[in-house]
Amino acid sequence: PGAGCRARVVGTVIAALTGLKENVLKEFASFGAANIFISPDWSRARVGKRWVDISIRPREIEGLLERLEVVRLQPATILDVGCGLGRSLAALAQRYPQAALLGCDQARPVVERARDALVPAPRGLLARLRKGPAGPIARVFVADAHALPLPDSSVDMLWSNLAFHWFADPTRAVDEWHRVIRPDGLLTFTALGVDSLMDLRRAGARTMAFPDMHDVGDLLSSVGFAE
Repeated sequence: PGAGCRARVVGTVIAALTGLKENVLKEFASFGAANIFISPDWSRARVGKRWVDISIRPREIEGLLERLEVVRLQPATILDVGCGLGRSLAALAQRYPQAALLGCDQARPVVERARDALVPAPRGLLARLRKGPAGPIARVFVADAHALPLPDSSVDMLWSNLAFHWFADPTRAVDEWHRVIRPDGLLTFTALGVDSLMDLRRAGARTMAFPDMHDVGDLLSSVGFAE
């Protein structure tokens, strides 16, 4: 890292999310954009009244974890920005059992569901006999990614899976990432790229604008991240 760089980046910008089945695309076209809904965890799409499994988010969790195979960092604290239902946090808990895990999401109902999902089920007779429920594997809270309620340099790793393209002000959000990561920490994230959901747009659906990976790289460099 050059002078002034605080953390390294292991980033993945998905070039495109395409290849939906032909019958699904026909339904998208027939129902129109107003009846197309992508679930908050990017695992399903609703076409009219029918849900279709697209399983985007779980695949990207696996991809990010594979990239961490070559990383020597053993983080003491990990923050998941845009944690959704907590699937990434559950995977990170298995990979880094010694780490304190934090997760934040702007949607309160999603946070409440993540809290429930991240309480481990009791196993064995001794676990069932213990007083009180087992604690959650992560502390999950409601927060705006543009104003994280954490001190400067307070996390060793910041993880964010398929949240970047939702940010109203990406520059401010990335600046917050840079602020909370400790020197020599690690940022790892994914975002849908400019060609994502092209099939849906061809079918007549209107989608949000997705970032270009070159613009994302320039933004990361401008706030002080090193690759």
